Amino acid sequence: MKKTYLIICLLALTAGLGCKKAKSVADIEEEIPYHMETPTTSLTIDTTIFKPTFPLIFPMPAYPIPTLSKQIIAQYNTSANKLNSVRLTQMAMTLAQPATGNFNFLSAVNVSITAGSLPMIRVAYNNAVPRNTKTVTLTDTTGDLKAYFLQDTINVYITGTFIDYPPDSAVVDVNCSFHMSANPLN
Repeated sequence: MKKTYLIICLLALTAGLGCKKAKSVADIEEEIPYHMETPTTSLTIDTTIFKPTFPLIFPMPAYPIPTLSKQIIAQYNTSANKLNSVRLTQMAMTLAQPATGNFNFLSAVNVSITAGSLPMIRVAYNNAVPRNTKTVTLTDTTGDLKAYFLQDTINVYITGTFIDYPPDSAVVDVNCSFHMSANPLN
């Protein structure tokens, strides 16, 4: 009788551990890249009317980015309620134009987002933009962005602390990556 009880207990324990292992095999861990190009034409200031003093904190207009979350979730045969988390893992800005330009006109940058009726939150920053560089790496400030990712569009807001005028026709490429974690068996 003791042997039968012991065998039943071992089988139940093995089945429970096996289910946990099978569930972890179904984990989805995926990096999702996003890119946006931001011309600085919105920074054009008529200096005959307004002579700014530097540093000047200047917000750029909102840049809507489609999240494509429905397609991404479907691609992995899962659903929104099976999504565990979405986190910002990397964000960088590169001065794409002019080819010989650098970020010497910028001393700090903040990036915030909104989506749907969700509040605006700061997601990344760099408070000490290095001199003579074409690429600025930002530090992420947030945890889980799942609620924002599940919206159709995220609005990105970039605010810069300018210490000089940006070059004429400057184009800044913003590249970021989000880590999506999901499990269709949850």
